[in-house]
Amino acid sequence: MKVCCVINDKSGSAVPTHQQAIAELFAQQNVEVKFYKIADYESVKDLVNNAMREGFDIVVAGGGDGTVNAVASALMEHPSTRLGVLPLGTLNHFARDIGIPMDLTEAVNIICAGHSKAIDLGAVNDRYFLNNSSVGLYPAIVKLRESLQHVGYGKWWAALLSSLRMLRKFRRLDVEVQPSSGLFLKRKTPLLFVGNNAYETNAAQLGKRLAVDQGRLWINIPTSPTLMGFIIATGALLLGREKPANTIIFETTSLKVSTRKRLLTVAADGEVLHLKSPLNYRILPKALNVIVPARQAKTQ
Repeated sequence: MKVCCVINDKSGSAVPTHQQAIAELFAQQNVEVKFYKIADYESVKDLVNNAMREGFDIVVAGGGDGTVNAVASALMEHPSTRLGVLPLGTLNHFARDIGIPMDLTEAVNIICAGHSKAIDLGAVNDRYFLNNSSVGLYPAIVKLRESLQHVGYGKWWAALLSSLRMLRKFRRLDVEVQPSSGLFLKRKTPLLFVGNNAYETNAAQLGKRLAVDQGRLWINIPTSPTLMGFIIATGALLLGREKPANTIIFETTSLKVSTRKRLLTVAADGEVLHLKSPLNYRILPKALNVIVPARQAKTQ
């Protein structure tokens, strides 16, 4: 087993002291690991290509969802290579959804066991996403949050303030939506959400996915004309209503999203992108080999 680990020193808990601790955990399993730091390369793609030239068959992403996304995207050119995940970010949604524990010792043990599973990737135009992508309210919040962080606000305070400001404005976007399975839709919405497989919406399982290999995009389009209606519809979802008022939810394998704007602000796994309209979403079934707990690997 030849393993390298891509470390993002800027991710939540990925401080330099983790590198030694991680190396020791792999050594306990008789596995030697080589570390690559993102800051040492022009891009994650360059980093991964360099690792491939050295013959690694497992590339471990150590960081949050953004880091894992960047490594996974680069590995699309190397389909035989397995992706391992060490949850070192502030939020680790993807790690949670594939069953990787937050405890580093347990996560390293799972990587060393080497059980893998082919999972789906989502794509919007030429960009990939492991978790979800969205247009409208959420990317606007992320963009404002990043601006507040740059002037000294902590991440959580910046997130709260940006959310309150954007909700108060409550702007809606005119979208035309053409799924591969269904009728053409034209709506005004504050948020168009596209998940890589279906998301749970009830309060107990909010934001989780029960599977990441069903080959489906999960679409959520709130259509309320008012902020209060949007809040009520969101509350209805949290209470477990399958079809709340003023909300369109469906699944598909591809989706075309058109607007009057030539350039759209889009979020993909928390990263803000500026993409040309129309947006072409698609699911890539079982496109990525990821190391998972043995029980997860057996479900393929």
